[in-house]
Amino acid sequence: MLGVLTNVGSSDSNPNGRGRIFKDYTFEYLPIPEQRKTAQKVSIYRDLGLGHVRYPDLPVHLDPEFQTYRAR
Repeated sequence: MLGVLTNVGSSDSNPNGRGRIFKDYTFEYLPIPEQRKTAQKVSIYRDLGLGHVRYPDLPVHLDPEFQTYRAR
């Protein structure tokens, strides 16, 4: 059996807390907030369907983001 541990969606430093874990063992991905201004249009938590979080209008840091990412 192979297991993988990541820090994605589990940071205590996120002001919105952690993503939810459901009874069927699925989970809600809760990205960290964006810390600095960027030239790109940045989504907010509400845009991702996460309006239930404490701060739904904070910009999110989508990492990894797969829209413009290209493997080298």
